[in-house]
Amino acid sequence: MFLYKKGKSIVCPGVVTYYIKNRKSFNRYGITAGKKVGNAVLRNRARRIIRQAYLQAEHRMPKGYDFVFVARGRTPKMKTQDIFKNLIWQSYKIKDEKTNNKSN
Repeated sequence: MFLYKKGKSIVCPGVVTYYIKNRKSFNRYGITAGKKVGNAVLRNRARRIIRQAYLQAEHRMPKGYDFVFVARGRTPKMKTQDIFKNLIWQSYKIKDEKTNNKSN
């Protein structure tokens, strides 16, 4: 709950990412899929797709963050590669924000 209130978010068609710095040298992540995503089968598929995409993109994500990935209604219909591209785009946004904060 803390992450939703105090963290920042980035929205993509397949996944919403909430993030906040965690003062550690590694990332922690969680995945949620609400009832709006569909029945249990579709929610589990959405979680599997997001998990696999994150594991592929993990080395490109900035270190020292807590992430919560929230599945959206179209997530179960998407391919892992589509979610992977969303996560890569989001990682660039996070890194860009990080560099902008340092220059200010």
